This record gives sequence, C-alpha cells and structure tokens, in this order.
Amino acid sequence: MTGYDYRVALHELRVAATNWSAFIKHDCEITDATFGPGTARGLAFDDCLIAHLRTRNNRLQQLLIELKNTRNQLLQEGRQDIRQQGDVWVSCKRLAAPR
Repeated sequence: MTGYDYRVALHELRVAATNWSAFIKHDCEITDATFGPGTARGLAFDDCLIAHLRTRNNRLQQLLIELKNTRNQLLQEGRQDIRQQGDVWVSCKRLAAPR
C-alpha cells in the first residue's frame, strides 16, 4: 500500500468542512432568493439544505467504510500510520453525526 498521507487527508477534511458550510449557505440562499414571495420560500431553503446534508453525510459514510477497510489492511501490515488514519476516521465520524 502506498500513497496514503493521513495528515494531508485530515487537513483537507477540515478545510472542506469549513468551506462546505459556507458553500451550502450561499447555494441555498440562491434558491431562497429566486423562489419568490410566498409561504413556501423558507421550505425551499430547507429542502436545499436537507438535500446537501444527505449528500454530504452519504459521502462521509462511504469514506468511513473505505477508512475501515484500509485500517484492517494497515493493522495486518503493522503500519505506523494507523494512528493518523484513526484521526481522519474520528473527524469523519464527527462530521457525519446528526446535528
């Protein structure tokens, strides 16, 4: 196994989480601003937000599965970067948790 850099992965995961929140807010505000007046306007924003959250949580769940599979390989190989991989797993788990 080569090509794993869990320090970079953890950093990028944290940066992505920060930027993702800002992106979602603005993306859903587009829907809100173009929906027009009426009582469903807030619902359109909420629907947008829920769709983004589902997509992101699904991706994080996939990443957790990939990390679990990789962890088993790392353990079998006695790799030293197992702790760094665990840090990425914990961060994914926190991000995927319901809020």
